[in-house]
Amino acid sequence: MAIQTPGESSEILAQHGDQLLLVKITGRISAGKFTYGTTRYQIWRDSAKYQLGVEWEEVGGKQYIYCTNYAGQNDKTMLDTFHMMVTNILLHGGDSL
Repeated sequence: MAIQTPGESSEILAQHGDQLLLVKITGRISAGKFTYGTTRYQIWRDSAKYQLGVEWEEVGGKQYIYCTNYAGQNDKTMLDTFHMMVTNILLHGGDSL
């Protein structure tokens, strides 16, 4: 599951096999008398780690990062970024992430 704070919800916008997931997380924050909508994104490089909520881990002295966080973007920009990553996988293989 996406790492989220109380009041946030997430949805998977795109998926490529079990390697890549694009997740959109939306929520609300209050500042004084105003409430604002928030949107952020995550690209996960391992769907099993996404399900477990493991953004990174250290194994055998090496650090593995499974999730990259993005803010200040929109759906189109993030889908374009995601599709560029998928193209990279198709051209160069899964180890190029």
